[in-house]
Amino acid sequence: MRAPSSNRTLLAGLLLAIGGLAALYGLRTWLDGLSTADPAAALPVLTLVLWGMVALVALSLAGTAALLWRVAARATAAQRFPPPGVTVVGRVPILTGAAALRRARLLRLIAGFLGLMALVVPATMTVVLDALLR
Repeated sequence: MRAPSSNRTLLAGLLLAIGGLAALYGLRTWLDGLSTADPAAALPVLTLVLWGMVALVALSLAGTAALLWRVAARATAAQRFPPPGVTVVGRVPILTGAAALRRARLLRLIAGFLGLMALVVPATMTVVLDALLR
């Protein structure tokens, strides 16, 4: 499998950056309009937006954890890292045997940590919001 061209990667990164800036500007404008509203009326909307952001972070962490776990499982089965079929860029040393299994275990450890964080972030936000809304 061929690696994507650097021009396509640069264009994708540029489009993501522009989209992120537009989203931040839109959020800022929306929050400025909300600041003039009644605080009691704005609280449910702000809470909903905050939970949306927490969900986005948690889902991103869980998705990354699942991806890393899958790559580690493939590397363990093949006893090769990176596993066959994975796109690599540049000169990447191919590990086999015990070295590949160590790398797969490390990936599983990282995946487990990210999965745990996907659970901790919403739990922490629940405690923080409970303390703030008292």
